[in-house]
Amino acid sequence: MRRLLLAIVLALALTSCSSSAPAPSAGGPSDAASEVQPEVLIFGDSYTAGEGAERPTDGYAYRVGPALGWHVSVDGVGGTGYVNPNHAMGNYRTRLAASSYGDTFDIVLIEGGTNDQGAPADAFSAAVDDTLAAFGQRFPRARIILLGLFSWEDAITPEKSAVNSGLRAAADSHGLEFVDPLAGRWFTASDRATLINPADNHPNAAGYETMASRLVEDLRLVDGSD
Repeated sequence: MRRLLLAIVLALALTSCSSSAPAPSAGGPSDAASEVQPEVLIFGDSYTAGEGAERPTDGYAYRVGPALGWHVSVDGVGGTGYVNPNHAMGNYRTRLAASSYGDTFDIVLIEGGTNDQGAPADAFSAAVDDTLAAFGQRFPRARIILLGLFSWEDAITPEKSAVNSGLRAAADSHGLEFVDPLAGRWFTASDRATLINPADNHPNAAGYETMASRLVEDLRLVDGSD
């Protein structure tokens, strides 16, 4: 009798343990995969570095990651461009050659050209072409996106327009995406009073927030998610 009672108690205990075990996730392994963030490099000049904001991390490059679900590495050096170097830092191509990045990025966004205004058209075109080829070789599996110039005036200067048009042509030639703040009128002269740091004529934190929101909006349109 005692053996029978013991057997019944053990059976009830096993039944209780089985019913209280957590059910497997309905999503299974795909749930974990969906949470993987793309590795993204944002490479550029002082705009990418966040100059003008009280803290560099208020810059646009640091803001777009959370909105797009990106894990972002930021590489911004003021004064540099496709042609123009900044002392020992060099231009974009030499900066890339000196970097220690591996082939780890899913997306590379290149911002710049402002510091190349006034460069001879042929030299600028050749430098952009060489730079984009170098980025393509360094990151062969990455989606590469070019970000054009910004204007704080209603009338876009011929120098700025020429550089921006050169970037668009180069992006088309290499089969890359081009995000165009000038064509999108991200800023106008009326924004200077609230979105510019007058000390260095760069965006303030609010200006970078606007840049980030417009960039996110344009990229989502390209991806067809809006």
